[in-house]
Amino acid sequence: MYESYSRQALPDKKYREILGAALYVFNSNYDFLIENILHIKDKLQLKDDIDWWNLMNLEAGKLKRKLQQDSSFEPYREFFDHHPSLMGEFNHLKNRRNRIVHSFTAASDHDSHKQVLYSLDPKTKEQEEITEAYLLKFIKENEEFSLRLGEFRNEILNNV
Repeated sequence: MYESYSRQALPDKKYREILGAALYVFNSNYDFLIENILHIKDKLQLKDDIDWWNLMNLEAGKLKRKLQQDSSFEPYREFFDHHPSLMGEFNHLKNRRNRIVHSFTAASDHDSHKQVLYSLDPKTKEQEEITEAYLLKFIKENEEFSLRLGEFRNEILNNV
């Protein structure tokens, strides 16, 4: 499929729409996670260099590592340690998002006239088509994570 803005072959409009939504909801949750970190900072009245701009410039994997290993994140880590599944879910979503972002284009195995994305599993080297179902599941998982982040925020604001 071609559009007036590109002479390159593109996936169909519905696939592009779902793909865009998948990336958007992950980014929204990343922002929400950072918002929660800043709520912890405010509640604990921490005087450190951690701010919105520094956090937003971190790649998702680097934020996860900082929360787990960096000594400047110790007060935050203590709070996240009470919610171990939260970072586990974030890591799962980050890995799924990476599969989308680091994908390659090809014709679908199911319809050779349809352009889609494929991902190569870094461990098994197996190719996987990033189907609409994969993207919709990713969107749903992000919705569930967003609800958990909302609960986490309420706990921060009400119980710290």
